[in-house]
Amino acid sequence: MKNFFKKLAFVLALAMVVLAIAPAANASAATAPTLNTTGKKLYLEKDVATGNYKDYFTLKVWNKGDYKVTFKSMNPTIATIHSTNGTVKAKAVGEALLKATVTNTKTGKVVKNLECKVWVKRNAVESGVSTASAAKLDNVLAIGDKVKLNIYRKAITGQVAWQQADKTIVTDYTVWSSSNTKVATVDKWGTVKAVGAGTATITVKTLQTENTAVPTTKETKLTVTVAEPFSVTSVKVDTLKLTLGTGIESLSADAIVIKDAKTQTRSYVKNVTLSADKKTAEVELFNPLVNGNIYTVEVSTNGKVLKDEIEFKTGKVTKIEVVDQIIPANKETAIQYKVYDEFGLDVTAVTNVSFNDNLGINSNKLTLDNGVIAYCTISYVNPTTAEVITSGQFKITAKSSTVTSIIGHTLSTQENVANETFKETNTSLSLSDANKYYLYLQQVDQYNNKAGIIADSYTSLTPEVLVVSSNGLVTPVKEGTGLVSVKVGDLTQTISITVTAARKATAIKTTVNDGSMTEITQSTENPLAANNKPSIKVEILDQNGKILENANGTANLTVISGSNLGFSNTTLNIVNGVGTLEINPTTYGTAVVKVEYGTLNFALSNVTVRKADTIATGYKIFGAANLDVKDCYEKNESINLGLYSVNASGDYIADARTTISDASKIEFKVNNASGTTVKTVTGGTLALRTSDLKDATGTYTIVASSNGQVVATTQITVTDSSTKPVLTLVKNSAISNGTISTEDIKDCLNFDKSSYTIVGVKFVSNNTEVASKSTYSLLDTTSISETTTLYNVGVQIKDANNRIYTYENIGHITFTR
Repeated sequence: MKNFFKKLAFVLALAMVVLAIAPAANASAATAPTLNTTGKKLYLEKDVATGNYKDYFTLKVWNKGDYKVTFKSMNPTIATIHSTNGTVKAKAVGEALLKATVTNTKTGKVVKNLECKVWVKRNAVESGVSTASAAKLDNVLAIGDKVKLNIYRKAITGQVAWQQADKTIVTDYTVWSSSNTKVATVDKWGTVKAVGAGTATITVKTLQTENTAVPTTKETKLTVTVAEPFSVTSVKVDTLKLTLGTGIESLSADAIVIKDAKTQTRSYVKNVTLSADKKTAEVELFNPLVNGNIYTVEVSTNGKVLKDEIEFKTGKVTKIEVVDQIIPANKETAIQYKVYDEFGLDVTAVTNVSFNDNLGINSNKLTLDNGVIAYCTISYVNPTTAEVITSGQFKITAKSSTVTSIIGHTLSTQENVANETFKETNTSLSLSDANKYYLYLQQVDQYNNKAGIIADSYTSLTPEVLVVSSNGLVTPVKEGTGLVSVKVGDLTQTISITVTAARKATAIKTTVNDGSMTEITQSTENPLAANNKPSIKVEILDQNGKILENANGTANLTVISGSNLGFSNTTLNIVNGVGTLEINPTTYGTAVVKVEYGTLNFALSNVTVRKADTIATGYKIFGAANLDVKDCYEKNESINLGLYSVNASGDYIADARTTISDASKIEFKVNNASGTTVKTVTGGTLALRTSDLKDATGTYTIVASSNGQVVATTQITVTDSSTKPVLTLVKNSAISNGTISTEDIKDCLNFDKSSYTIVGVKFVSNNTEVASKSTYSLLDTTSISETTTLYNVGVQIKDANNRIYTYENIGHITFTR
């Protein structure tokens, strides 16, 4: 019985094995093993948008039954695969062949060989446009301009692909687009073309071909602005408007050439005014354009020549435009109006009009006392048709100047200063500057004219930092920012002044003028002693880099290397922070000079003396220096200039009067900023005072010539640090005993009569008994039989130094008999 059960168990077990094997064998026979994919793309680095791009996947064999599967990469440098679980990993850009071998585990025979291709791509981790090419779009483009934008694609390895067709480093590609193709287009290579005025956005993105909606890196956007094309229009008979398209920083009159297209006659530019955005300019001409003529306009700017032409047309006058006006009291002022033709062109400059008013406008100008009102109309009569064009009536009111704003402030060591003080402002002082600096204000009135520099009152809002006296003298107390409330009329404003630490010597500054052994031949006739001596200027500076005026002492100078050159002094007196050592050289060469002052770090200076050279190569004007009108009168200062021959190094050789046979052929001309000659002298020297220049400030060019040929030029600057005395008209009317004279006019004026005397008057008289005076001279006692009004009175006064001050058009004076 026991054996029976054993046999039965064996039979059942065998049956189960057979049943299990049979279906599997049948299944294998029915469906062959296959791969889950025969081709796959992998990506090194994810995309920035979705992160769906993968660098791995699992290769699987379906229907393998109990067969054994092994995997192998035929290109493991491109992609690897795990031999048993089929995990594939991308390694490098390229193509890899993966193989799967299916083997019968019992027989060891290969049942199936399967293959899968893998293409490995690499996404860029960063893309963008090169800084240099992107910067080209910072400039406004003109229609027709082209700009090539260079894009880069950067791999995680740090490698950069600059060529769009380069697929070896990264495999994504670039797509360009423009938001407004009516403004700018862009091709597939990144070339932007300006086609119309306006603004457009240029976008570039990187994509893979599998999904054009998913960028692989952050897209780049650039803005392109295209300007209006260059054009010319007329706004006045002597003024053109240039639409420049692209903005420009500056435009000079010389850069604009305007010619009559037929005769090629050039119309020269008087003034150029750029608009605030610098995209347009108004060009004023010296002479009006001719009606019906065609003009060509060329503008040279930014390396380009812009061209256009305009047919200039004017028509009959159709409108006179006026508005009520407020003018400064007691100051001759031009009446403002505009005349327009049928084309809307401003033809004011070439149209003669007449004024109908109740107070006598003279040559389009009017002077009124404070509070006086004039009513006026303006008329034009067409000379051909006699048609009259009349403006509406308008009102002209005179009001005294009132300060409306303070546009700047400065500190000055002078108790009385002129407006020129504000050219270089100073708003700080140190604790060393007690009782030294005065506070001045740049005041402007309602007419935008400069209206004074002194406040009615000063109040320190921070007395712990600084205090201010009633005359504007500032006394520093401690370091910090001080606030001062200033009041001028009804205007109150707060300004700030910085107080710095006490000044102390911190550095030595040296300035070297090299010299020469060349001996100079001086003229015996009033010689101007030019010299070629080298010199060292020593300045003691404070912690702010400024000359320390209270530095007084001795500097030590030592030649530490090179030639001695002829140093005889080893010390130099420093006075008010400055000292200059002039060296009498005994030999040529170069010396290194050590300069010491107190405990400061020493300074080293290289001083060179050149060999003697008496070969003349040109001329140079000697003695040029700047002038101050105030010093010319108070200190009798002047400058003396002479002409010297010089060698190639600029060293003086000889007074020109010793080398030019006829000294009378040497001529000096002094030209003002506009090029007008204001003084001419012959004979080899020029003594110059500001009175020779009519005391006019500005820059002057000195031109020296010999036998009619210009041989040298130099420039000087004339300034005026003085304050013009106050003179005002205090009475507009006076009672006459039957005569009027300079003294009667004087009685109507307010000025310091003990320091100044009247030396001339001028005016327009309404009484033939008193002749009008167009130039300044004294008015002799003149009899009058009726009320007499002197219009547009001007006065000249003279001080003790014989300086004359002029006051134009101070108002009207009526004398009643």
